[in-house]
Amino acid sequence: MQRNLVLVGPPMLALGATMMMLGSAAQTANVRYSNPPTMPKPAGYSHVVEVNGPGRTIYIAGQLGYDSAGKQGADFREQATLVYENLKAAVESVGGKI
Repeated sequence: MQRNLVLVGPPMLALGATMMMLGSAAQTANVRYSNPPTMPKPAGYSHVVEVNGPGRTIYIAGQLGYDSAGKQGADFREQATLVYENLKAAVESVGGKI
């Protein structure tokens, strides 16, 4: 399955590139980036970002029907199941429940 970036403009790409160049320096005491072990390791981004400020905000990247080894599900049903399992793992990695 091919991923297409449609709604990301040049300013967001520049911000993303800057964040990648900064590496671990971009992670602060208020921001935590994580990739649950049950999800495939992404290249260049994190599946889960937790921001603690005046409130707590959790950002979860869009999920595809891939298992932890990066293998795509065989059919729609398996891919949909993998997406929900990945979302559940992301939410549980920051203490939530589905």
